[in-house]
Amino acid sequence: MNFPNVQTQTIDWMNEHGTFKRKSVERYLPIASTSRDLVDQWRRVGSVLQDILGFAFKNGTPLRADGSRWSLSNIAQPEKLALSLAAHDVAEEIPSGWRSAAYGASLAQAKLTPMLVSGSMKIQRLNRALALRNLAVQTSGASDGQTLAGACATGTHGAALRLGALHDTLRAVHLMVAPQQAVLVQPASGPLTAQSAADLSNWFGFPTTLVSDDVLFGAAQVHLGSLGLVLNAVVETRPLYYWTEVTTGHADDAWRRVLAEASPASVAGHDKNPNYLQVILNPFKPLPVDSKKAWVTSMTDTLFTNQAGVETRPEAATAPNPDLMAILASLTDFDDIGFTDAALRKRLTQELIARYGDKKRTRRALPGVLFGPTALPRGRGASVEFVVEGSQAEPAASALLRALEAQRKAANQFSGAIGIRFVKGSSALLAPNARPLSCFLELPGVRTQEIAGIYAACGKALTAQGIPFGCHWGQHLVEIKKRLSTWWGDSRAQAWRNARAELLPDAKARAVFASPILKTAGLG
Repeated sequence: MNFPNVQTQTIDWMNEHGTFKRKSVERYLPIASTSRDLVDQWRRVGSVLQDILGFAFKNGTPLRADGSRWSLSNIAQPEKLALSLAAHDVAEEIPSGWRSAAYGASLAQAKLTPMLVSGSMKIQRLNRALALRNLAVQTSGASDGQTLAGACATGTHGAALRLGALHDTLRAVHLMVAPQQAVLVQPASGPLTAQSAADLSNWFGFPTTLVSDDVLFGAAQVHLGSLGLVLNAVVETRPLYYWTEVTTGHADDAWRRVLAEASPASVAGHDKNPNYLQVILNPFKPLPVDSKKAWVTSMTDTLFTNQAGVETRPEAATAPNPDLMAILASLTDFDDIGFTDAALRKRLTQELIARYGDKKRTRRALPGVLFGPTALPRGRGASVEFVVEGSQAEPAASALLRALEAQRKAANQFSGAIGIRFVKGSSALLAPNARPLSCFLELPGVRTQEIAGIYAACGKALTAQGIPFGCHWGQHLVEIKKRLSTWWGDSRAQAWRNARAELLPDAKARAVFASPILKTAGLG
């Protein structure tokens, strides 16, 4: 279908990792206005979206926002129609008239700045736009290729011990729920005034209703791409800061104490009370055998006032970002040429040491530099991320190590490593960090025929140890229908379903905005 001010393509759609594909998808790309007037730009976007959604509603055809195609799950997979909102690219401080008196006072006390950010903006671009204002996001995933809407849809997290995940920094979500209707969902405390909805209605050219409700907001924070089109979100940002990252390598089992205590206090060289904590494990005996097999990374933050020795330019970063996924790009050649157990152990050991070091390493960098781009093996990567109660971190890691070793002995070789991070809990209904302190255990590896079975075996190993777990919505999902009951709980899942029915009361709207993940998870 052709629309004014829209480029239309027919493509064979595939996500970044090649895990989900769809033939002959019609993709719509609204063309940005050349006007310098922000309202003119947004009116163009609003007009185009009314046309496209009107077509989807008329034909009852599901419409998927394209985002960055970053997820390994089917959350973003389109059926027939895909929409890129890249033309809507905005990060602006919200007007003072949008802030209630109580909210304004709390912002001043916490030294936070609320920004209206388009859902289609990539974290990389947001980092740079904020840095120009001497601001920064409070936390994000370890990579910066996701869009804001996509990262929140899947519950993408950082490793913030005292904060939570990216969705926990939102204060409102602006959702288009019909061709000529939008809602601005916020907590019941009502941080935003009616002026916010009035302005958005004027700027986009269709009405926006302000909704103040804790349950609806809790659903919208981790929306699974199924509560409407995320046009914008109000994100609380903080004054620009830098991370001091300390990484130490270990040939012994020091990592077990770190996980058991959720603290690096027992390891020399680390701040005893960091706000970021990560452990990387080589799941197999290193080769050479006396090499490091685990790495502990802690980070503390400091207000940035142009201190010397801080990396400020992403293009001039002196070290790779801490994301474990990046090692996959250098391992995928094994899948083509075949490998022996010893060859893989040697190569994996080399890559982990090259990335995380063989001795203590200290680095200082802005968030947008440290958490930079990841070299992803397009079409070759796989990953699952289990999330458990923080107190179960060490038992869970041990169970996964045993499961991977058993799989290796059965000739099912996992070609990857384990990344472990702690995150403060969230009140968002389907947030993976659903416990007061949650621990994420990520297993990125080369995608082979055996990988799904290996991940299933890991899930069974956790269950056999009596360890309840959830999953990151943007990665491989292990028996996700069961996880709704055992991790999130039936009441949270039902509250999310009820919220969806309230925000999208029309059956056609629910069909248009339904992600395939709803059927996979039993949330339809």
